[in-house]
Amino acid sequence: MVKKIFFIATAFIGLIILLVIMNYSGHPYEDEQVFDNTPEIEGQPTTGETDAPLTIVEFGDFMCPACYAWGEEIYPQIQKDFIDKGEAQFTYINTPFHGMPSETGALAAESVFSKAPEDYWDFHHGLFDEQDSENHHSNWLTDEVISDMVETHTSLNADDVLSDIKDEAHRAEIDYDEQMISEYGVGLTPTIFINNVKIQDPFDYDEIKETIDNELDN
Repeated sequence: MVKKIFFIATAFIGLIILLVIMNYSGHPYEDEQVFDNTPEIEGQPTTGETDAPLTIVEFGDFMCPACYAWGEEIYPQIQKDFIDKGEAQFTYINTPFHGMPSETGALAAESVFSKAPEDYWDFHHGLFDEQDSENHHSNWLTDEVISDMVETHTSLNADDVLSDIKDEAHRAEIDYDEQMISEYGVGLTPTIFINNVKIQDPFDYDEIKETIDNELDN
């Protein structure tokens, strides 16, 4: 009887240890938040190979200085190390946290993306480059700036994009983005996802690279 109890106890302890090991190997993240699904990227501006095994998502705002800094400091490293090698694709989701100017920028971007998706990224980077580096809170994102960026970085007529903004022609797309912002608990910009993993510090490239490597290994 004693041997039977000992055998059962040993088997039970072994099962607990096995479950712990399996749980740890399946979730190699300590600080990052892991969601059930990757943010949906269909219908969003995306660059990189469509069959890339990894998805990187930025929730960003054209009025956000930290988003501009992330695009200048971190994104080029990700592009060089993973996107250009076909290991990842990158998606941008509008996150208009800075009031009406943010809404204007998001509506402009959605208009450009719908009319000339091949020109979207040039417009995207051009608009970020227009940020006021000295007065971050100034309302620099005006119709004039948008017109200049459309004329400079796209094949479109600026009046068509401005008309879309005025009519809120792409309000449905912004509303959809805001649903995802809520669903994925986005409270700050930029917020970065590697597949379904929310990065704790978007400016910690070591954390980003480690997460990407873990996801690629899995």
